[in-house]
Amino acid sequence: MQAWRSAAIAIAFSTLTLTNASAQEHAQGLLKTSWIKAAWTQILKGERFERWDSWIPGLDGVASAPEVQRDASGREWTVAELCQPHDCADNKLVVLIDRSGQAVWALQKTANPTRERFFGRPDAPMQELLRAALAGQLARASVPQAPTPRAATSGASTLTLSPAATQTMPQPAGSNGTVEGELSYPSDYIPPDMQVCGEEIGSKQLTCSSRKTRQRGGTRYMLSLPPGEYLVFAQTKDAPGRRAYYSEYVVCGGDVSCKSHKPIIVAVPPGMTRKGIDPQDWYAR
Repeated sequence: MQAWRSAAIAIAFSTLTLTNASAQEHAQGLLKTSWIKAAWTQILKGERFERWDSWIPGLDGVASAPEVQRDASGREWTVAELCQPHDCADNKLVVLIDRSGQAVWALQKTANPTRERFFGRPDAPMQELLRAALAGQLARASVPQAPTPRAATSGASTLTLSPAATQTMPQPAGSNGTVEGELSYPSDYIPPDMQVCGEEIGSKQLTCSSRKTRQRGGTRYMLSLPPGEYLVFAQTKDAPGRRAYYSEYVVCGGDVSCKSHKPIIVAVPPGMTRKGIDPQDWYAR
């Protein structure tokens, strides 16, 4: 009897352990990593989802455990494959995560109607890599290696926004990169003296500009920066001593449920433009 009880307890414990492990291995668990959640939220910004795609934002579709896979160049990617509950064959999603560069891209493919939907604005080589990953052939494709950012310092969160980057035109090595985005202010106006600054992580050197453009829907800025890693913030004499950073609060959506105000480190490669860098966190303390 004692032996039977011991065996039953062991089986129950084993079942519980496997159940917990399975829960932790679901693709949804990737969002427990703060920078992945921030990057995922950023690339979904402005996207609309129909009822049958409602599983995508939370990665709570039918999924296998995320895997680390290598492409043809030997570069490692975390790959998560998901599909629509009760219609798995017709609505699939693959998520590619570059942990070294801390960037995220995704591809949704539907069969009826036949459609591809990319998240993260991947360029042509990255689109091919996503297609290969969805087909289970990642090892046969590759993309050029992007610059790898250093680890975050001073409590900042590192997020390389390769999804939002576009190469504007060929430029010589060593030329400046650009960050751009939308400005805000907790009032009914944008102070005329508001300027946007990039603080280089290593040297703490500031590069600032007060140039702004009025466009339909808001006020935007564009800031040219030497290649490097930066904290980007806005400041104005109307709010002395305060810096409104581009932060996790911004990419989270800027509502009361967003708890983290950590500034995000933005990698600026030469000749590239980082879009969607909105220094709007006026509520950080």
